[in-house]
Amino acid sequence: VLARASVWKSTFKILPALDVDDSGDISVENLVALTGSKKKAEELIGEGDLDHSKTISYEEFKKLMHTAS
Repeated sequence: VLARASVWKSTFKILPALDVDDSGDISVENLVALTGSKKKAEELIGEGDLDHSKTISYEEFKKLMHTAS
């Protein structure tokens, strides 16, 4: 349980760093700013964008992190 709490705490710190425009979602543009590659950014969005909105919402990000742990 403590390990899971640590993962969630880390997740909450990561999300704001990825959402560089403070929109509340992680967009392709946010990830291009971090990765330098639109292709890589689109691949990453495709992995986590469960509702096909072209962004990763907070809820989608939580699900993605939960699946990864």
